[in-house]
Amino acid sequence: MNASIRFVMWGVTPIAALSSGLLAERIGPAPTLWIGLAGSMVFVAPVLFSPRLGMRRLPAEVQGH
Repeated sequence: MNASIRFVMWGVTPIAALSSGLLAERIGPAPTLWIGLAGSMVFVAPVLFSPRLGMRRLPAEVQGH
């Protein structure tokens, strides 16, 4: 699992760097950073607003009881 996640993360990094560089060249660095922030919030929002954030124990169905 760790290798798969690292493969995806390290594989996307050069693509993101290239696309953000091209975008910054066209619209400027500050708007590009704001777009990056907005994109990050889009992917963080489902985790922040999910019920999993407050879970302290696994549900009984998952534990096998």
